[in-house]
Amino acid sequence: MKLKRINVLGLQETHLIPNHLASVHATYPRLLVFNSPDPDSAGATAGVAFAINKAITRTDNTRFIELVPGQAALLVLNWRETEATTILNIYAPNGAGEHPAFWQAVQDALQAHGITTKDLFGDFNLVEDEIDHTPTRSDRPAASKARTVYEWDQVIGCVPSDHDMISVRYAPVNATATGPGRWTMPLHLLTNTDFLSEIKDAGRKLESDITDAANSRTPTHNP
Repeated sequence: MKLKRINVLGLQETHLIPNHLASVHATYPRLLVFNSPDPDSAGATAGVAFAINKAITRTDNTRFIELVPGQAALLVLNWRETEATTILNIYAPNGAGEHPAFWQAVQDALQAHGITTKDLFGDFNLVEDEIDHTPTRSDRPAASKARTVYEWDQVIGCVPSDHDMISVRYAPVNATATGPGRWTMPLHLLTNTDFLSEIKDAGRKLESDITDAANSRTPTHNP
C-alpha cells in the first residue's frame, strides 16, 4: 500500500480474530483496519475487511457498517469537506444456490441503513468462463455482469494467492483536476558530498561576481 500509494484496500476471506486484528494495528500503525468476521467461525472462514492507508487518506468521521457479518460491509469516507464516498465490500457464498438470498440480504440491509452505492468490489465467487471453475460449471449470466471500470490495473501481491488483485483509480465527477506537480530535488543529494561541494563553489563564484559588479558599476556599465 505504501509503494503503490493505495488509499483503501478491500480484503476478503480475512479469517481475522480480534487478537490478530490488534496485532496488525500494533505492527502497522499507519494502517486503519476495519474487519467484519464470520459470526460463527471467525478464524476459519469468510471475513471482509477494509485497510486504510492513514498516511495519505483522511480517516476522521470514517464509518464502517456491517451489512452481512463476514460477507458484506460498507465503508463511508469523507471526500474533501462536504462529499462522502461509500464503498461496498463483498465476499459472496461459494454455492450459486445461496446467492439470491445473500444479495437480497445485502439489499435489505442497505435499505435499512438508508444507503445507496454504486461502488463495490470483492470476491463474488462467479466466473465468466466455465473452465475457470473446478469442476467446470457455468454461472448465471446475469450474475456475472459487473460495472465498467475505466482506469484499472492488475496488481501482483506479495502474498501467494489464486486470485488477482485489481487496483482502481477513483475520483468524483466534480473533483478538482490536479497536475503532475513541481519538480523537487531528490533528498539523497543533501548528503552527496560531490554535489554539496559544487553548490558551495557555485555560491562562492556568485558572491564574487556580485562584489565585482558592485565595485565596477558606472552610469554606462550596470551589470
